Amino acid sequence: MIKKMLKSCPLLSNLRLKPKSLIVLIIVIIFFLAFAGAAGAYSLFKFHQANRLADEAQEWLEEGEYGEAMAAFKDSLSNWETNEAREGLGKAQDYQESAERYQEAVWAYQEGNWQECLDKLALVKTKIPEYDENMLPRCIEELALAETESKETSASKEEPAPPAAQPTQSSSFKAAEVSPSPSPTSAPSPEVSNSPPSTPEPEPEAKSSPENTPTETNESSCVSSPAPVFTHHLTDLSKVSLIDTPPNKVGGDLKTHSYLVTDLNKVPLYAPVDATLTGGVYLSHGSDPADYGLDFQVSCEVMFRIGHFTEPIESIRALFGSTPKDNSLTDSVTPTAFKAGDLLGYTTGTVNGNWDFGVYNSTKPNKYASDPNYSQSNIYSTAVCPFDYFESSLKSAYVAKYGSIGGTATDDGESFCK
Repeated sequence: MIKKMLKSCPLLSNLRLKPKSLIVLIIVIIFFLAFAGAAGAYSLFKFHQANRLADEAQEWLEEGEYGEAMAAFKDSLSNWETNEAREGLGKAQDYQESAERYQEAVWAYQEGNWQECLDKLALVKTKIPEYDENMLPRCIEELALAETESKETSASKEEPAPPAAQPTQSSSFKAAEVSPSPSPTSAPSPEVSNSPPSTPEPEPEAKSSPENTPTETNESSCVSSPAPVFTHHLTDLSKVSLIDTPPNKVGGDLKTHSYLVTDLNKVPLYAPVDATLTGGVYLSHGSDPADYGLDFQVSCEVMFRIGHFTEPIESIRALFGSTPKDNSLTDSVTPTAFKAGDLLGYTTGTVNGNWDFGVYNSTKPNKYASDPNYSQSNIYSTAVCPFDYFESSLKSAYVAKYGSIGGTATDDGESFCK
């Protein structure tokens, strides 16, 4: 047999090897070929894996999930270095940075910080899909109006008020604090000197008495309560399998709300405390179903937010129209009051079966308040443990569900919920 192999392969026959040496050589060659084949197969697997991850990253990028896209591109590059993945990672990083600056501009706009809104928009390097072209002219217009109003206010303060120009306004505004005086000439000085800052205090009570009349809910009309107590459960806790407490990082993005995992079960959502719906967004998620993000004002200092709310009640849905938005800019809506325990609707959450719940308290700055990357956003800098606001008999049920959602979500330091 060996002689036949020698005859069929001139190269081997020319080596003039002994049969035993020739067998060893053949075995070495076979092992080499096997190793080369295995190495080639492994390289091919890594190449296909890298391409699959790059395609997945591109899908994340198109859906506006830039953090997830960055993570997928990095995984792709760890399998196989390609120019496509390298360029994709750079694009995702640019989109992520622009998205963060744009979101900060949105928050500044919502808080009435027009100059900050303009400053943040100037830092948006890439026009991301959710970028609203109307945002810049809105900020410019609002800033101009604010400056005009400021000038008019300053000018009006410098002008002396005519003593008899507003008899009906002064009597109706001051009726509850000063008794009528028969001397109109001597009335101005005691009224000014004896009018304590208590005059605005009765106004919120008077405005809140008609329960069904929508009124603007802002800093001047809200009721101060820095430590409200949530007296009703947010949802049916028997359907909640896990609660991941804030803060977390998801694909590099900071998340200061909690995640409630309900595994795609349809669960009810209730108002945990008397609160007023003040704004939100009906948001498109590309190929995934659209859902709602809703903001509720509890007091002047405290608000809560529910994200990935799939089926609010009809009166809430009517406030946002039937067409979802392709950007996350929240809209102000006609303030709508809810009592603790009122049904707000139902949700199945995201396609992964979880949804968001966050509480924010302007009197409780957290660790991000001193971080220049996050301090400009009250959503980042005033987020607290949402479940600390439930009365103790309810809170323990939430604490028993605490855990880690895993996946791309990782704890960002010590939990707000201790």
